[in-house]
Amino acid sequence: VHLLLTDNQKQEQLIEKLTNLAKTEGYHGWDIDWEQLFPADRQLFTDFILRLTTVLHQENLQLSISVHAQTGQPDDFFVGARGFHAKASRNLV
Repeated sequence: VHLLLTDNQKQEQLIEKLTNLAKTEGYHGWDIDWEQLFPADRQLFTDFILRLTTVLHQENLQLSISVHAQTGQPDDFFVGARGFHAKASRNLV
């Protein structure tokens, strides 16, 4: 996931493929359920989801996101992506 989130070209390719596949197969949209996101990738993930949402919504497609709940303290190695704030994500989907 980290390699995708740090490469805009790969993101654009994935967004195009997901959009085309959904339209071709008659899907209503996609659910993104990526595990083991690094805390440092939190903003990159948010930015990718915003880009994906924009394109999918332009094609009348939906997006849902499954995110890991914050289950530990900020000093823990893995606590999801340090949790996601509802305020920051409310307009994504």
